[in-house]
Amino acid sequence: MNAQVIVTILVFLVMGIFAIQKLKNRNEFSFAFLYYIITISLVSNIIFLIGATKAERFLYGPSLAFCLLIGIAGYKYLKEKLFLVIIGVLFAFYSIRTIARNADWKNNFILFQKDVTASPHSANTHYNYGILYMDSIAMKASDPELKRSLLAVPLNEFLEAVHIDSLAGDAYKDLGNCYFYLEEYSKSIESSRRALEINPTDYSIDVHLGIAYFRNNQFHEAIEALNKAINEGFVESNTYNYLGSAYFKTGDYLAAIASFNKSLENNPADEEEALINLGSAYASVHDYEKAIRSFNKSLEINPSNAQAYRFLSIIYKDKGDIIQADSCLEKAKQLDEAK
Repeated sequence: MNAQVIVTILVFLVMGIFAIQKLKNRNEFSFAFLYYIITISLVSNIIFLIGATKAERFLYGPSLAFCLLIGIAGYKYLKEKLFLVIIGVLFAFYSIRTIARNADWKNNFILFQKDVTASPHSANTHYNYGILYMDSIAMKASDPELKRSLLAVPLNEFLEAVHIDSLAGDAYKDLGNCYFYLEEYSKSIESSRRALEINPTDYSIDVHLGIAYFRNNQFHEAIEALNKAINEGFVESNTYNYLGSAYFKTGDYLAAIASFNKSLENNPADEEEALINLGSAYASVHDYEKAIRSFNKSLEINPSNAQAYRFLSIIYKDKGDIIQADSCLEKAKQLDEAK
């Protein structure tokens, strides 16, 4: 255990024993100690988790005990002038610290960055800074190489968070996401699985894990993870589309068709991609009419999709309609040249 933690616990024990022993005598210090212990315990994350990191706002109540102690000690043991000097020094010191700290509250980015420096041994501060940096800076970069470079910052913050706290489930979850964006899928899977061990009912992790499995060419594992999330009632926008793609890769085309149709029902925003995938699945079971219908629907959404025309060309060729096949292939070539 950290030496600072041990010393803190011993100080609290001494304060508590003194406060209890002297309370019956109405000792002023006893009241101040008890007030401090009670108020700090409510925000200490020891008795119960408050769902927030350590912050100055949680010390307003306990700080009153500090003021009481200074006042009682000064009144009892110090001359008035010396007491006023001490009060003046303390007032000046903490006023300067407060004014300096105010600048850190300019925005969340500056605040979390400063918190990492001020509390380097806090898993929460590293996690908060990492997730903010990833969402607001790294993931907004349009250049792939720049994005990879920027992702190094949140990656290091998440790694530090899980190093400090091996039970930091959210940090493991976003560490998995970060590795995913870096296309390091094996590491993404490892981190996501650890996050699931800590938070087994967070089914969003199953979805992310399933997609990482898919990208890592582990299609059966992807099907298992995605179906687990679906069976628990958790579906993200791309869940069925990835599930269908995983079934397609394993050769289970009928299951793929069912999943792609579910994707069309649940995620209209990605209708074009789902229709392309659905058309490919129908073509794989030689249901050419439904395949053609799916590809044509995708072209209604995006007439410039050269891939859809190429697929249509293949289907028409298989059907023996060479004229239509050549026409679609020529259209695909024109669209490619126009890019």
